[in-house]
Amino acid sequence: MDVLSKDGRVIGHIPADQNLRLFGPPLIQPMPALPADYPHRAEWVRAFLRGDGFSYPEPATVADGPTFGEVADRYFREVVEVRCTRQGVISAKCVLNAHLYPAWADVPLRQLKRRDIKRLLIDIGTKRKHKNPNLPDGCRGQANWIHMFLRRFFNWCTDEDENIIDVSPLFGLRQPFPDGERERFLSDDELRWFWQATGEEGHPFGAIPRLLLLTGQRRGEIANALKTQVDWKTRMLTIPIRADKERRGHLVPLSDLAMQVLDEAPQHPGCPLLFPFHGRSPSNSSTFVLANRRLNARMVALCRAEIVRDGGDPNEAHIEPWLFHDLRRTCATTMARIGQDVTVVDKVLNHANGKTGFGRTVNAVTRIYVRHEFLDERRAALQALADHIKMLVSV
Repeated sequence: MDVLSKDGRVIGHIPADQNLRLFGPPLIQPMPALPADYPHRAEWVRAFLRGDGFSYPEPATVADGPTFGEVADRYFREVVEVRCTRQGVISAKCVLNAHLYPAWADVPLRQLKRRDIKRLLIDIGTKRKHKNPNLPDGCRGQANWIHMFLRRFFNWCTDEDENIIDVSPLFGLRQPFPDGERERFLSDDELRWFWQATGEEGHPFGAIPRLLLLTGQRRGEIANALKTQVDWKTRMLTIPIRADKERRGHLVPLSDLAMQVLDEAPQHPGCPLLFPFHGRSPSNSSTFVLANRRLNARMVALCRAEIVRDGGDPNEAHIEPWLFHDLRRTCATTMARIGQDVTVVDKVLNHANGKTGFGRTVNAVTRIYVRHEFLDERRAALQALADHIKMLVSV
C-alpha cells in the first residue's frame, strides 16, 4: 500500500500484510516493543521503512562476567595487602570472610545491585550480635566500615585501568548509620584501679594497655610493634609508615614510666615482636576483647573493695565499660587537663585532620604551614602524664 502526501505524491510504501491503519491506533497487532538501549534499533527502523517486516536480530546477551568473590580476591591481593597496614589487612580479611563472601561470593559482579548492598549493611548494623555483651546488638560501626571498604572496592573496579564494571552500584548510597563519637575516658580514680588491674593481668595484656595510656597511640601500632622500632638510647618508639594509619610514620617519645613497662616485659628470643601472644604471634581481636572484659571486671571489683573499706554499700560500685581505644582519649584528655598545649597533644596523637581526643581542633592552615614536630614538647607532655599517673598510683 502506497502512502500519499496531501498533494497526491507517493512518499512511502507499507506492506499490506502488516494490517496497519493510517489513522487511529497505529497497530491492530501491536509492534514488538524494543528496549531503549537496543543496539540494532536504527537498523530495525530502516528495515521497517523498507517494508522488510518485523524481523530483527535479538539483543545480544550480556555476559555475566567475573563473580564478586573472584574480583574481591584480586582486589585483596593487589590493593589491600600492598597498601594497607597490617591491622587494615586483618580487618579487611575478617570482613570479607564473615560478611561479604557468604552473601555474594558466587554472585556476578555486574548483577550486584544497590538494594542488595543496602540490605546487607542494614542487617549488619541492626541484627548482628556484638562480641562485647555490654554493647547493644548491631555493629553500626562495622557496617559503616564495610560501606567505606565497598566504596573503595567499587571505585577500583570502575577505574579506567581495570574497567571491570561501568558504574559503581554504591553510587548515591550514603553511609548507613551516623558516626557516633565516643566520649568515654577514665577519671583519676579509674586510672588508679586501671593501673592496679593491669599489674595483675600479666603479659601481654598488662603491658599493652599501660603503654597505650602512656603513649596515646592506637592499639595495633603498639600491639604489633617490633623490637627494632624501639631506640633504647634516645628512648624513642618509631611507628613506620607501613603500620601508621595516617601513612606518614610517627615518632613517639617514651617517658620514664613507659621505659619501665618495656623493661619489665618478658623477652622472647627469636621473636621480633615486643608483645607476642604466647611468645609467638601478635594478639588478635578476640583475645583483646576477652582481656578488656577481664580488666573491666577487675576494676569493678577493686572499686567495690575500696567502697567496703570506707564503710559504704558495695552495691554502689559501678564503672562504665570502656574500650582499649578509650585509653587514647584518656591520654589526650589527661594531658590537656594538667596543662599541656593542644598543639602538642595533637602531635602526640598523630591525627591527620587535627582533631584531638577531647573535642578541639587544630587550625587546618596551621597544620599546613607549621612543620615543626615539637619533639621536645611532646616528650615533656608525655613525661608530665607519666608523673601524674605515678602520683595517682602512689596515693
